[in-house]
Amino acid sequence: MASSDAPPSDPTDANASQVYADWLQSQGDPRGELIIVQHLRTTADTPALAAREGQLLAKLRAPLFGSLSPLLEPGAGLEVTWQRGFLKRARLSQDRYDSELEVEAALRELLGLPIAEHLEEVVIGVCGSVEDGDYSQQPAIDVLLALKPKSVKHLVLGEIDSRIDISAANLGDLTGLSDALPQLESLKLHGFDPTLGAMRFEHLREFTLETGGLSCIDDLHRARWPMLERLVLWFGDNPDYGAETELADLEPLFEGDGLRTLRHLGLMNCGFLTGNIDRLANAKVVSQLETLDLSMGTLSDEDAEAFVRHGAKLAHLQRLDVDDNYFSKRGLYLLQKVVANVGSKGQRGRFADEDRYASVGE
Repeated sequence: MASSDAPPSDPTDANASQVYADWLQSQGDPRGELIIVQHLRTTADTPALAAREGQLLAKLRAPLFGSLSPLLEPGAGLEVTWQRGFLKRARLSQDRYDSELEVEAALRELLGLPIAEHLEEVVIGVCGSVEDGDYSQQPAIDVLLALKPKSVKHLVLGEIDSRIDISAANLGDLTGLSDALPQLESLKLHGFDPTLGAMRFEHLREFTLETGGLSCIDDLHRARWPMLERLVLWFGDNPDYGAETELADLEPLFEGDGLRTLRHLGLMNCGFLTGNIDRLANAKVVSQLETLDLSMGTLSDEDAEAFVRHGAKLAHLQRLDVDDNYFSKRGLYLLQKVVANVGSKGQRGRFADEDRYASVGE
């Protein structure tokens, strides 16, 4: 087999990776063995291979990660997943109150490492000062806008734990993200008050915006994502936390404008769908869906009755999720008469309309 000092253009190409591994080993570089071991673990894993991989990763930590290597200690802020000698996924987060991690600097350095040449997924958790309550994704966003990493296909901003209120986790200004990362296939945002700008993602298949108060519906309507298959939106129902969207604001979405490939729709953490299932059932976009998620809202048995009334328009759904709403056993029974596969965990009991609320606000 011919040797090559050129890294493979695709680390999933086993032959190219083997050639590169052979060349590294001929130079006495232990990363060559790491590539081989990680490849073997994908084909015929054994405890011995797992142990050897661990030994190699410990030996190579400092040479490969440089000043970032201390961050790989448990809880220190950097978690990575490997793929044949290259990083596939990296997560950076200030998960500890005493964390000294500076996400902006660490992300910039990480993206410059040779082992990050084929990094596919970047996940940013807590980004800011945990003690001061100043959580903003803007430092990480600024790095991505500046460096434009061409390999990144999946991006998560705001993967935070329960210690942090969603309304305190500012998502920042993402204007220009689709120009910097046009190759993105999935984008997940969790937090408060994002500025999205004009999004143009030719390859995006999944978009998720989890918020306690959605106020950027106009930006979402202007987005262009011709390959989008999954769209998940959390709305909130309390204006004090930025919830501004009303049923009428969803008309372009209901008409399916620019969403011909959409197969999953999540209208979640929502109060305004209660009493308005008639409009939802008649939405053009619903006719093309395979799955519909209405979890974390304020729906009840009256809405289940509306599902039955419009059963002919909704029976094509392969799954309906209504977790964390206000259905009784009777209401859930009615839903299952329309859609056989209904997810219904954690119903909150029967309350008057004025006592119901969407699950996530502050």
